[in-house]
Amino acid sequence: MEKSSAPVLSPVLTGVFAGPIAGLKYQTPTLSGITTDDGEFQYREGEAITFLVGGVVLGAVEAAPRLNLTQLANRVAGKIDKLHDPSVTNLGRFIHSLDQDGNIETGVKVAPAVHELIGPVTINFSPPTMPMGQGGAVDFANDPTVRRILDTLNATPGVFTSKMPRTLCDAATTRNELRRNIRGIIKTTDVRIPLRDGSYVCADVFRPAAPGRYPIVMSKGFYGKSFYHDCICNETDAIRKEEMEDRYFSGNSDGAQYENHETVDTSVWVPEGYVCIRVDARGVCKSPGLQAPFSVQEAEDYYDAIEWAGTQPWSNGNVGLWGMSYLAMAQHNVASLQPSHLKAMIAQGTDADIYNEALYGGGIFGAGFWNWWWKIWSGNNHCGKRPETDWMARALATPFNDSAAYGPRGTIFMRPDLSKATAPVWIVGPQVGAIIHQLGSSETYIHSTASKARKFDFTDAWFPGSYSGKSIAE
Repeated sequence: MEKSSAPVLSPVLTGVFAGPIAGLKYQTPTLSGITTDDGEFQYREGEAITFLVGGVVLGAVEAAPRLNLTQLANRVAGKIDKLHDPSVTNLGRFIHSLDQDGNIETGVKVAPAVHELIGPVTINFSPPTMPMGQGGAVDFANDPTVRRILDTLNATPGVFTSKMPRTLCDAATTRNELRRNIRGIIKTTDVRIPLRDGSYVCADVFRPAAPGRYPIVMSKGFYGKSFYHDCICNETDAIRKEEMEDRYFSGNSDGAQYENHETVDTSVWVPEGYVCIRVDARGVCKSPGLQAPFSVQEAEDYYDAIEWAGTQPWSNGNVGLWGMSYLAMAQHNVASLQPSHLKAMIAQGTDADIYNEALYGGGIFGAGFWNWWWKIWSGNNHCGKRPETDWMARALATPFNDSAAYGPRGTIFMRPDLSKATAPVWIVGPQVGAIIHQLGSSETYIHSTASKARKFDFTDAWFPGSYSGKSIAE
């Protein structure tokens, strides 16, 4: 009689839990373990995999090379339009609250002791149906089991290393992170980019979660890099911005045109294989120093940011610039300094000769626009007292086109030497909707003769058109 042979097992594969989330327990029919610092787990093809914290079953799903929390909630099943389902919002809030350092942007790391401390309990992530509009998020925060778990973890040294005592993660914050997990985006806030004088500017970096080297799309601006615009100066600001972002991706009841004023939408560009970087100029929000719009120093800071981005481990060395209005105008200044990693520019609604095209058009100071722009539109771009230079007073005191004030090394505004701006450039001029940029867009194109390639378009709806699928594809 022949002996029966043991079944041949398929090869062991490695998957990644998006975030990444480290320290989760997992089980398949043939394998078990703890997700690594990189969120890795092992499985065999066709196996179901169950994830747990202590004795709390988070959910089960067919194993795959990349998984995220939204796939563990049966009613959601990874669908990005169902993140307001309490079952996934509450699951995410619970897991995000277990992160050791409390900064889920760097991933979630569950301390080993958490499993024993939680023990074999059951958590109802989907409370009983509540009246329309109330949902189950608030009710979950008062769940006695959840509160008891957090009390126990807060009382145990080493479980949390910061943000103590730990409370349940905000619902909007969780949903925004889950969206990035689904799209394969890693966000890092307030990255300090070093400058040549020893200072730094702060940037938000959005990059593909998959390992690799990617091209960069950078914007350096004056309005604040947080969601929509303005600053995050405290925890209240942070929650308010998270809620704005959540509403934007959940029906957009605020009617926002974009994620951040005059910069690319990261939710569109990063999944296409780009790293998107938003940089705050000196003196803006948390970037130290004095605000000096369109100055030589601002251009040199931009140069340093481009060269920094071109040498990061996730960069392929190719940096492109994209921006509208202010964030377009600043591009020509830095391009004239010829940073080696700058490869292309898209400037929409721009001016290079600011004195003639925007400040003193026809020899008359544009008081209405500039006073509004400084006091109202860019008036909330700082934390505390505005750290500004006296550029406005000096501009009013210098009504003539003085090259020392408005030339290539101007002490007030920099007028770039476009003969040195060699990067390919696509300029889009607005026909309507702006009191500046029409003349400047065409004149900048005409004088960008040193550019290796150049393109010019006029458009009516330059703001919505810039974010249209057609424009992005082109």
